[in-house]
Amino acid sequence: MEKGTFVHVSFDLVDQFELRVPSNRTIGAHEEDVTPRICVSTDIRHALLSVPKAGATAKFMQDTDGGMPILIHAYYLSGGQVYVPTREEVPDVEDTNERWLVSLPAKVTRVDYELVDPVIIKMPCMDGEGRNFYEYFIVHTDLKRVRFQDNMENLVRLLSDKVIDKEYLTATYMKYPFKDVVACVGEHLIKKIKENL
Repeated sequence: MEKGTFVHVSFDLVDQFELRVPSNRTIGAHEEDVTPRICVSTDIRHALLSVPKAGATAKFMQDTDGGMPILIHAYYLSGGQVYVPTREEVPDVEDTNERWLVSLPAKVTRVDYELVDPVIIKMPCMDGEGRNFYEYFIVHTDLKRVRFQDNMENLVRLLSDKVIDKEYLTATYMKYPFKDVVACVGEHLIKKIKENL
């Protein structure tokens, strides 16, 4: 078991960490689906690699043409029992330095960062069934520490300023995770934003 402080990165705010089997696991492979855990990594850049749809989410934010910053919430967790998964359990563990907290952390500290000049590329991938698809990946970025913010609030503010009624936006989108909204209706929202620039 390793000891120390590890980082969990998210585009959404985390009110409370709990041990669970993640619903979004490694793309194109079979990641272990039994052990309740909190997925963390050794540093922000590696943690960002392990966030499902991180590249697509950052690309959406980039496509707002400066309308919203590309923000991540970095949660530094310490004091929990840490397990290092094998390649059989997490196929991309060598790329992401993924670790699992298998007990709740004693301490959590949140720091928000803006991704500055991220390089986001679209790459071919293959799922566990041998089907091809494309996925966006953040291959490089600089980080700038910023004040606490909420990506969903930033999105609602951007859209209500330019596109859609704020009350409708708040009622429709604020109840869902930011990353899920981007995955479901991101292309439609980008089209609306660009029509109203």
